[in-house]
Amino acid sequence: MLIALGVTGGIGAYKAVEVARGLQKRGHDVVAIMTRSAEKFVGELTFEAITRRAASHQLLGASTGHNHKLKRIRSASINH
Repeated sequence: MLIALGVTGGIGAYKAVEVARGLQKRGHDVVAIMTRSAEKFVGELTFEAITRRAASHQLLGASTGHNHKLKRIRSASINH
């Protein structure tokens, strides 16, 4: 399953790297969708190295040339 992982600016951006890694270990493909402010905390290259996919700044559009259907979008907070 392809999972779009939304990453926003804030300390949670660091945790999103661990989330991406964990999802991959469970057999999922992950693409990071980052806000510009997220890059102040974690660089695009970090997610690209982890996910082996180009990080994007838009959910649908020209950056990937793909139009992915999303079944469910929900926000989550990680308190570890």
